[in-house]
Amino acid sequence: MEQSQNRKRKFAVVTAVIVVIACALMAEVGIRVYHRACDRERFIWLPDEFLGYVHSANNRFQHHYTEQEKHTVRHRTNAFGFLGDDVVVEKDEETFRILVLGDSFTEALQVASDQNYCGRLRFLLNHDPAKRYKKIEVINTGVSGYSPLNYYLYFKRELTRFKPDLVLVQLFANDVFEDNTARAKSLLDEQELPLKTERYFSEKYFNHPLVQRKDFNENPFGYRLKRLLIDHSRAFEYFYVKFYNRQKASAFNQRTIRLDQYGTGYQFFILDPRHILSRDEAFRDKAWGYSQKYLLALKKEVESQGAQLSLFYMPMEVQLQLERYGTHVSLYIQEHMGTYFNDLLKGFAREHGIPFLDLLDDFEQNKDKGLYLSRDGHLTENGHQVAAQALFRYIIQNGLLITKE
Repeated sequence: MEQSQNRKRKFAVVTAVIVVIACALMAEVGIRVYHRACDRERFIWLPDEFLGYVHSANNRFQHHYTEQEKHTVRHRTNAFGFLGDDVVVEKDEETFRILVLGDSFTEALQVASDQNYCGRLRFLLNHDPAKRYKKIEVINTGVSGYSPLNYYLYFKRELTRFKPDLVLVQLFANDVFEDNTARAKSLLDEQELPLKTERYFSEKYFNHPLVQRKDFNENPFGYRLKRLLIDHSRAFEYFYVKFYNRQKASAFNQRTIRLDQYGTGYQFFILDPRHILSRDEAFRDKAWGYSQKYLLALKKEVESQGAQLSLFYMPMEVQLQLERYGTHVSLYIQEHMGTYFNDLLKGFAREHGIPFLDLLDDFEQNKDKGLYLSRDGHLTENGHQVAAQALFRYIIQNGLLITKE
């Protein structure tokens, strides 16, 4: 009798294990089929406990957008989540490595990787007959929605191991707004620099006291395990993403994004000194102060690696002297904007001895070439070509291709 009961218990346990394994395999297969139906191998952006969100690694996907007609662009990410070709961490002395930090204009999903300004700049530098290096790498680490706070955190946590010779930072008109927003989502150290940031607003960080960096665990076991499971299981990745994104619908996040200083309709306030947020001098100076702080912290980290830092500004179409702007402009701005933010950036870079290129002049000179997508608002292939040529001239003329000591 007892033996019979033991057999029944073993049978029940084995059956339960088989059912769990079968369900897990079915979920894994089903979610991979789901991703294929969405023209990708996995989610393009993944939640990250420290960086808010990052690109998924080893992914192939298609990006769709519509102008007069539908366009599809194929992309891949490498083992580090960078868009484009594979990258080896170690490099030899005959290679000069340029790391590009930026937002969606650098990420550039609207064009093929070899046609964005990073790909074109790489081509120009490597085909320069006067180049001093056997190979010049231009690594695109751009992520949509990132700003100087993210650049500092991303570089400090993930990118120092690549030992770049030059770090180019692409800046944009919503950076000051985004930095103020990202700060409110971040856990800060004793110097008010971010230790980690969230993608959505949460009460646990919004008014959190400062944390001593020496007491902060930058690589907990749970984080390492989570990343391992995400990288190897599409089912775990899917359910983790869905669970994490529930924060977007939380009452606290929804309430906070309706405040003026965090509402996306105000993201370009720094371009216009007449804007309601810009007229609030205390807020404007505070938010702009955050951006300066993160850029200086990034400069310190870059130079600690023996590399150079250079900044450049990507203009908005509405800053060009055009008779007609793309339809995306009306979503945010109703009239031509001047150079208020450009002037702030120039003064900051000059004060701190940081090389700086404002692309506005080059874009103005080429404004009739159709540099921006009308409905999307990002750069066309022509826009990327103008940016790459301007960066190439600037790098060569200012002697930025020098060997780090």
